[in-house]
Amino acid sequence: MRAILDSEPSSIVIRRLSNLITRQLEDCINQTVAIQTRAVFFSLPTEILSSVLEFAIRLSSICSHLRRIAI
Repeated sequence: MRAILDSEPSSIVIRRLSNLITRQLEDCINQTVAIQTRAVFFSLPTEILSSVLEFAIRLSSICSHLRRIAI
């Protein structure tokens, strides 16, 4: 990092750092959404969750493309 700071103008360094921070923020947002989605899925009543999983198993036996999606 020190080499970058010494060799490049500060505006470029700031832009690079901003891009890194933006990417980290996007990753955090995506992870948060994934966690929230799982929480909603697992908060379903057992009967509904069981039906969804049973349907997914049946669907996955139709073809390899649907199997990859189900997995």
